[in-house]
Amino acid sequence: NFHIFYQLCKAPAGAKYGLGDPNYFRYLNQSGCVSVANVDDVHEFNEVSTSFRNLNFEPECTEWILSLVAAVLHVGNIEFESDGDQGSSVKSKSRGSVESVASLLGLPFDTVNTAFTSRTIHVRGEETHILHKPHDAVEAADALAKAIFGNLFDWLVKRINSAVDFTQANSLFIGVLDIFGFEIFETNSFEQLCINFTNEKLQQHFNKSTFKEEESVYQSEGIQYDKVPFIDNQPILDMIEKKPMGILILLDEEIRLPRGSDDRWLSKCGTRHAADANWIDAANDQARTMFTIQHYAGRVQYSSEGFMEKNKDALYRNMYDMMSRVPHPLTREVFPPMDANPRRLRTLGEKFRGQLKALMSTVDACEPHYIRCIKPNHKKKANMFEITMCIEQLTYAGVFEAVKIRKSGFPFRLPHGHFYARYNCAAKGSAIALNPGDQAGTCRQLIAAIPQDFGSIQIGETMVLYRANEHRVLELLRNLALELVLPMLQRQVRRAIGWRYLRKLREVFSICRAPVDAGNDYHALEFAVDRAANVIAPMRPLFASEPWILAKARKIKFALKERVELTAVLEQLVNKDAGEHFEEFVAALQRADKIADVRGTDAQMALEERCRQKLSLVAGLKVDPLATEALHLLDKPMMSMVVGEAEKYSYRSDDVAEIERLLALSEEDFVKLQLKKANELGDPDRVINREIRLKEMFLEAYGGMFSLAMCSLLKDADDWANEKFFGLAFNKKDVAAGMLNHTAKPIHACLTDLEAEDERKLATRQFRSLMAYMGDRAYSYPDQLIAEYLELGLRGKSELRAEFYIQVMKQLRNNPSTESAKKGWEVMIFMLSSFPPPESVENFVALFLRQMAPEGQKDKFSIALHASTYGGGRSAPISLPEFPQILSKFYEQEMSAKYGSDDYVSVRGRPVSSTPRVGDGAKTPEFGREAKDDSKDASAPAPPASGRALPPAPVAAANSATALFDFTPDADDGTLALREGDVVEVLDSSDADWWLAKKPDASEGWVPSSYLKML
Repeated sequence: NFHIFYQLCKAPAGAKYGLGDPNYFRYLNQSGCVSVANVDDVHEFNEVSTSFRNLNFEPECTEWILSLVAAVLHVGNIEFESDGDQGSSVKSKSRGSVESVASLLGLPFDTVNTAFTSRTIHVRGEETHILHKPHDAVEAADALAKAIFGNLFDWLVKRINSAVDFTQANSLFIGVLDIFGFEIFETNSFEQLCINFTNEKLQQHFNKSTFKEEESVYQSEGIQYDKVPFIDNQPILDMIEKKPMGILILLDEEIRLPRGSDDRWLSKCGTRHAADANWIDAANDQARTMFTIQHYAGRVQYSSEGFMEKNKDALYRNMYDMMSRVPHPLTREVFPPMDANPRRLRTLGEKFRGQLKALMSTVDACEPHYIRCIKPNHKKKANMFEITMCIEQLTYAGVFEAVKIRKSGFPFRLPHGHFYARYNCAAKGSAIALNPGDQAGTCRQLIAAIPQDFGSIQIGETMVLYRANEHRVLELLRNLALELVLPMLQRQVRRAIGWRYLRKLREVFSICRAPVDAGNDYHALEFAVDRAANVIAPMRPLFASEPWILAKARKIKFALKERVELTAVLEQLVNKDAGEHFEEFVAALQRADKIADVRGTDAQMALEERCRQKLSLVAGLKVDPLATEALHLLDKPMMSMVVGEAEKYSYRSDDVAEIERLLALSEEDFVKLQLKKANELGDPDRVINREIRLKEMFLEAYGGMFSLAMCSLLKDADDWANEKFFGLAFNKKDVAAGMLNHTAKPIHACLTDLEAEDERKLATRQFRSLMAYMGDRAYSYPDQLIAEYLELGLRGKSELRAEFYIQVMKQLRNNPSTESAKKGWEVMIFMLSSFPPPESVENFVALFLRQMAPEGQKDKFSIALHASTYGGGRSAPISLPEFPQILSKFYEQEMSAKYGSDDYVSVRGRPVSSTPRVGDGAKTPEFGREAKDDSKDASAPAPPASGRALPPAPVAAANSATALFDFTPDADDGTLALREGDVVEVLDSSDADWWLAKKPDASEGWVPSSYLKML
């Protein structure tokens, strides 16, 4: 119920009462948690508001309730300070909170302020004015907040009950009592004692009601029984509440004493109840504030510290009187005026015992039913039971005690007829018939016929009652008897079921056979399926599989239904133009393909064939030009698209078959055909592209041959090592092993067999330039050094270029420095931009780039290599200002697609057979009529006959013409659609039949020349 504070603070309505962020209020921010996952406080406040309306709370009443709730929060924010004397005053920063409380209660500011900081007591008829110290003022404020909320809560309960109450004096009702369970914490105080006291009361009621229920059954059955023992916890209740020595009674008396304390109260309790087995004093002096009570659920140790403070009702009389004089009538109802006796208010213990007594009076007058709620785990997870936790709850809830009471009596009980029916089989060799007029006598005969000691079984007026021992024996005898009888019964039942199922199967077969054999009568099949399903339905729970002939009948029925519906669709399509309704034809015939195994009537199949012919003609107009062009170019994506389109339209042709054959070739064979086609079409870019792909495939297959160590240009590693210090080096093996790996030292000799001495010295010396740029050695002007390195490679012979490429690859292999490797790859970019690798090392460089290039850049390096190989090197060396531009172009700009591995077509010549054709349903004017420019009613001539190739694309001419008629192409074959009156630019009119035209939207295509008139 405290959620209302958070809901009102977060809801927009809270601003009306001076509320906002819950963290601002002391009563809410102490826990550090003002919001809970998956809990929407604003939404829940709206639900509370809706509930108020549903329970007929007037808007004014709801506003009053929320005002008191807000007043509680403002009271909690009031802080006090010493006034310099014996009293206290409200801190200046809390004045606004006092004003809010006064406004919400409808009281003057001074009245509220005075009530917090002072009080008046009456001693022997005289009034005494007492000032509150700061801590007393805080306690007074907290007491007022608690009183407002507590009284408001009680009032709401009564108000809600009145909303659902009957007006009759003795009307029946169903009540729900939801209480805390028994509590045993690490530290237990006054609150736990009150809760456990309540549970003791309810457990006593539960035990008595369970005991009385058991005894009433035995008495009504007229059987002999011993008194059912149960734990009577009345002594514990007397120790807690009985006057004059109950511990709560002693606590109330201690509060009224001038020098009462928790220690004195505990000492009195220990003295008064020392002989009580349910009272246990602390075992040592260190725990002298502790005491233990033996509850029905177990021992609970309490701490006496704070008992008196918590039992006090700290709401002073002057504060109560202030609330009883508030102008709002509902507040005065919540705080009714007291009599003139100025005595202190009752303690919380007194109030609690009075409320508990009233509750137990109500419970005693009812017929209770108990629901024990068990929390299985602390993690709120399903299917997880913490055993100890569940056992404790069952113990605290008294479930085990209830079971004990039941077990001490006769827990097993069956009506006479049920007992006879269940255990008659145990009377082996005795045929005892049930006497409907004397079922009890029949049960006695049955018990006597069983050779066991069943003297404890009681035969009552309506049932047989017995305990666990007798139950176990009876069940054992019954199971032994059933083991003999059941197999025989099961055989008979299975046999009967099998024969019945066979009869049903035969009946289903006879019903379905004729319609299934005919296979073309939908209505006969529908009737047979329904009738057969009803016949077999009673057996389906036992035999899940459907009879095969019924399943076949269903399938044929569905197909015939589809055939009937499809026929209606085809009848509408057959007289339509297949070009204009192309998608409808395709969808209908795809439906026909799905039921191809169910043949229709001759008329239906003829209709389907006519539609297929019409679709095939139009599909040919769509697919054939694409297939011709795809074969002309050997464009693989286009060829795959053509096959997909042909399958979609169920269209076959020689071109489609040829495309399927070519697509089935291996990639290498297909790429070789593409290379041949590129040469035939005069497409040099594609020739390069396909050669690159063949090289890549070669590397993929034989890459092992081109690892750097296998390059024939390299010196033998041992020979290269021996060149160091004329073969006198001590670590020749290490030098040889590191020949092709990164080094931080200059090399002592070139890596390849260069013929000229000056080139060998130059290559060895220039390795330092490479190291300088990569940062492997500290040299001045590394950029100038690498520029000289690149220029020498550009100007040098192919052997020197090969040496330089191998030097760069050496420094990139097993390079421990990320920065050095980055610089090395930049050198590789500069080299590829300057000069291609010689043919002697080209494959070695290609494989190295494929394997060693940084992730995400492998394709870029491969394309750069191909561009360098096929594009050639630079004529002039790279200058220093060009370095950033070359790197930026490499990393950021797209490389030419012709150097990639995907097919690249740059020349798309027009195939000879790809001519514009007019479809069977094209909306073209009548053939042979002459067009006249002054008559819009004139018919247009037909376009030129099919079979001629359109002229090649010409150089554009700036001539304009207007369209005399509409022209609609039948396929995407290079022709251009026109509307009468369109103005186009004639780009070429050299052909007599077809002119190349261009529309204002820049679309181009061929149109019949007879459809145009020059302007």
